Amino acid sequence: MPKIPLMMPLAVARLVLSTSILASCALGSEEYLREAVDHATQSDIAARWGPPVTEQRGADGVTVWTYEYRVNRPIPVCRDIPVSDCVRGRQDCTAYYLTFDAEKILRNWIKGPC
Repeated sequence: MPKIPLMMPLAVARLVLSTSILASCALGSEEYLREAVDHATQSDIAARWGPPVTEQRGADGVTVWTYEYRVNRPIPVCRDIPVSDCVRGRQDCTAYYLTFDAEKILRNWIKGPC
């Protein structure tokens, strides 16, 4: 049976804590978006979230901004895999697609995979 370094439980605990914090940030973001529809501007969103990962502009003036949230999730059972993979875990990604009208007002948003 391989020996697990003493620091490994601490590393896993930090990973779990950071995952929980980031997940709560994403949920808070969804609440903000629900309240922001039909009145928040691109400037309002950019002030809160920063610049989007991508920006697509249509000929009709409609713009879609994409934001991505990446969260590392620990692997719950670490038997039969290298210790480094157990600590690293896997990365989940959630994208938020925000649609603005020609007047730069948020009109819709959807959540999906990256």
